[in-house]
Amino acid sequence: MKKFLLLLVALTVLLIPAAGFAADADYVIEDYRREITVHENNTYSVEDTMTVDWLTPAHGLRVDIPTRAEISRRHNGEVYNDTYQVVVSGVFADGQYDTKKDGDTFIIKLGDPDIYLTGKQVYRFSYLFDPGDDGRPEFDEFYFNLIAPSWAAPIEHFSFTINMPKEFDAANVGFSTGSYGTSGYNMDALKYQVDGTTITGEIDQQIAPYEGVNIRLELPDGYYVGARDPHSEIFPWITGGLAVLAVVIVLYLTAGKRKQEIQTVEFYPPEGMNSADVGYIVDGVVEDKDAVSLLIYWADQGNLEIHQEDKNNLLFQKLKDLPDTANDYERILFDKMFAGRDSVRIKDMQYKFAATISAVEDRIKDKYQMEQNLVFTKKSTRRQKFASIAAVLPAVLMFSFSNYLESYDWFAAVFSGAVAWVFGGMFTLMLCVNVNKWKSEKLSTKTGSMIVNVSLFALFFGVTALFSMDSFGMWTVVPIAASVVMVILATQIRRRTARGAQWSGRILGLKHFIETVEADKLKMLVESDPKYFYSILPYAYVLGVTDKWAKQFESIAVEPPSWYYGYDGSVFTTIWFASMISNSLYYTQQNMMATKSSGGSGFGGGGIGGGGGFSGGGFSGGGFGGGGGSW
Repeated sequence: MKKFLLLLVALTVLLIPAAGFAADADYVIEDYRREITVHENNTYSVEDTMTVDWLTPAHGLRVDIPTRAEISRRHNGEVYNDTYQVVVSGVFADGQYDTKKDGDTFIIKLGDPDIYLTGKQVYRFSYLFDPGDDGRPEFDEFYFNLIAPSWAAPIEHFSFTINMPKEFDAANVGFSTGSYGTSGYNMDALKYQVDGTTITGEIDQQIAPYEGVNIRLELPDGYYVGARDPHSEIFPWITGGLAVLAVVIVLYLTAGKRKQEIQTVEFYPPEGMNSADVGYIVDGVVEDKDAVSLLIYWADQGNLEIHQEDKNNLLFQKLKDLPDTANDYERILFDKMFAGRDSVRIKDMQYKFAATISAVEDRIKDKYQMEQNLVFTKKSTRRQKFASIAAVLPAVLMFSFSNYLESYDWFAAVFSGAVAWVFGGMFTLMLCVNVNKWKSEKLSTKTGSMIVNVSLFALFFGVTALFSMDSFGMWTVVPIAASVVMVILATQIRRRTARGAQWSGRILGLKHFIETVEADKLKMLVESDPKYFYSILPYAYVLGVTDKWAKQFESIAVEPPSWYYGYDGSVFTTIWFASMISNSLYYTQQNMMATKSSGGSGFGGGGIGGGGGFSGGGFSGGGFGGGGGSW
């Protein structure tokens, strides 16, 4: 009984593959005739005639041709491994057919999608197969799957004719038969002969499903002339990237002379400028903190009071309207805060002020787009935008074309390139903003931002290079270097107007004073203006030096401001106050900018080698060419 069970299990295991073959074999290929004309440029004109007996209804025959092939073979005792990108073109067939690209497979569908067929059908079709240059200086070769080991049906008879363009050594003709991974060939089944430059042969017994036949003919180096070199196709893309670099360099050189920002000794900001103005002029970037700094500015001007009710809540009490000289963007924010009321808490502004702050920031920019207030030349500003968008284009072109060479799918290549361009352009714009803000950020903030930016670019260029190395080789460094140069130029191309340079020099002079002022000088200023600390505080805030400004007053007696009311009765110091007011403004900024959405995917292998071209090693069922099935 135990022996019977063991026998039953063994038979079951043995029958599983047979059952699989039976399930797949819904058709039989009664005759398969293939003629291949090899051209001097290493392209193959393939003409197939297949007689198929459909055992179950089917639309027709599906032919799968791999467009990416990894080839391994032995030459003079050494194993060579290469990856080829194949181009299939010039498809023609008797009757209706369709083609498509699916990943690394080119598919030909023979038949009508609206009609099912049974019984015997004859299919004639042809195409041009281009494996490109073999890239080997040691030898040339003809290496092809005459029958790919992927046909799911038995083949009753197979014959082939191969027309070579020149003479060759017939002793170098070799075959491999059987399933994938086998070597050698069945000499009893496969018969062939060489007549001049033509190789003919046939297999006169059934070829089982998933068994194949391939041929390798080793040829002397230089046998093929003018073969497609995939690497030669990269140079137009490299040239295109370098052309973009040349344009950006010209734009940089002709952007105008850089105006010198001469720092002058300043104790106050330029006349008529509030803290939001200074925040924009110093770096050309409008930030949320620039708009929020107006709250301290207005408090110092006597327009409102700030009541700190607890650690996380402020109340702003209106004292009087803004003066007639106030900017329109000041009125937008002030009127929104005190619309129909004389006081407002931070929690009352949550989810309601994001659009207002955005409008304020737009109006600040608009003010300095007017001709009499221009801080940066319009020409250089436009050029910086263009350079920022174009900066990563050389790397993107390389990345996109590398994807095309991988898949020969233009849609996938263009789509991947577009995505890379969006991310690269975004990173460049971020870097430009961070460089522009270098003069107005705290050291820790700008250093952290720069580290993040450099890391993002390292990741971006690293991924781009990694995906392009197979196609571009050492040339990968050229587009990457071109993009890096353009990224740097994009951050430096903007030019200040004479007025903008003068304003910037005065503002930087004030910042330098805040950071380095001597105690004696500060005491003199406080004696002449007891409110001096508070008058400069909003400007120190937008310039990123609030802590340094407060620290300068450690040894100077400063009265608490009349417009600020704390909640915990702490001993007043300028450092404590600056810390409290900075945290409060930051919390206010977060609440003002909060939005609802922000929330505060057969004939067997075996045998011995077949010809002198293999140097005793065999080639294990590799080669080009595909199989197919029904559809």
